[in-house]
Amino acid sequence: MIIVKLVEHNEAFFDAIDEDDDEVAEALKKHYEIMQRLKEEGKFLGGYYLPGEDRSIQVFNFENEAEADKNFLEDPMSRIVESEYHVGLPILDHMKRVLDMVP
Repeated sequence: MIIVKLVEHNEAFFDAIDEDDDEVAEALKKHYEIMQRLKEEGKFLGGYYLPGEDRSIQVFNFENEAEADKNFLEDPMSRIVESEYHVGLPILDHMKRVLDMVP
């Protein structure tokens, strides 16, 4: 199951960074370790930071909702940034289904 995670780095995140907040520093380190592990396991497929927008897009491949939930909940950054989660459908499969509906 492909999950697309849209992350917004909110003002509180940047305030904590500016204040040299130890809690945020530790959360960032743990987040990096989790992302590295997920990449090695083939569960983190890739991501991009969007400069100037203070957002990022991350793509994951989990077995099911429970695995996705577990991994997102264990990441301390989930409590510091705002995130949206979306199920991703393979675009060519989707396009084929749409074409099949066209008379």
